[in-house]
Amino acid sequence: MSIKLNFTGKVVLITGSSSGIGAATAVQFAQSGASVVVTARRADKLAEVGEQCLIVLPKASKALEMTADVTKPEDMRRLLLFNIAMDLTYILIILIHY
Repeated sequence: MSIKLNFTGKVVLITGSSSGIGAATAVQFAQSGASVVVTARRADKLAEVGEQCLIVLPKASKALEMTADVTKPEDMRRLLLFNIAMDLTYILIILIHY
């Protein structure tokens, strides 16, 4: 049995999303209709995940990328300001770290 979730109109912020579980989570939410904000330390890998999300996204959704290290307060501040500037105030935040 497969459960299909609909996140159309929702925004999901996923940290640690440049590879592995974080990347797979971002793509899955994109397939479910969510606009995704992917963030991680590795800009090159992050760009690849952003491109994967764009391929599967419905037309009304978007994928945004931001390089950030969640262990650094200044990066978290930039991430918060970025989300406010993009009017992404109602978001589901998923932290992926190991």
